[in-house]
Amino acid sequence: MFKLPVLSRLRITLILIFLFLCSVAFSYSSIEFFLSNNKDVIQLDEAYSRLMNVSQEKLYELVIEILQNNHIEQGTFNNALGMYQMTASDIVSADNSARYISSSRQSLSRKEIFSLSRELVTKLDQESIAVFVPNNEFPINDTILKFINIQPTIKEALNLIQQQLPEHYSHAFSMYLSKQCGDFDTIKVAAIEWLGQRVNADLIRHAFPHEIIHSLHGEAYLIYKDGSKKSL
Repeated sequence: MFKLPVLSRLRITLILIFLFLCSVAFSYSSIEFFLSNNKDVIQLDEAYSRLMNVSQEKLYELVIEILQNNHIEQGTFNNALGMYQMTASDIVSADNSARYISSSRQSLSRKEIFSLSRELVTKLDQESIAVFVPNNEFPINDTILKFINIQPTIKEALNLIQQQLPEHYSHAFSMYLSKQCGDFDTIKVAAIEWLGQRVNADLIRHAFPHEIIHSLHGEAYLIYKDGSKKSL
């Protein structure tokens, strides 16, 4: 029987160890997926109605089914009012949305992240979905404004963004609501989240000096049905 020399076997072993370490190093956890099942151009009040009714339940049901079919461990869901600008037409629309954060105990490869994203955007029948991959080697791409001193309503929060920040800040964001009960006109906004390098955390901090700003390094993308992606 042919046997490899000891040195050759050692080299092969080292290569296999290196490949294994690379596969571990380039896996990620706590991935954020920003999802919706709205297919129309709507305003924030209609998006809020969808957030509170069966439309949001159907969003969760379909997303959970997709995650389970892909053997994704249980993560965390957060309801949100979304605002986004369509790539094809530049039209700005609101939507009922959810942020899903994958489990910190399960690492996903880049291939798994983008394959799952493509399945989500296809089965939800959306133009795109947004994905944030935490990665300290990348610039800040996820910025969260948390209200601790003021408690704006939805309309007040939107007006603050439009008045205090450049125009594009009001074109794409996720708005997280207080857990207290209320209707569209009275419920309070707890936080607002933006993705992408066009967002300047220092600018937000200057505009809202008495609130809390969280900034995360990582990669932010829009993922489309054909599998292509666009950096934010």
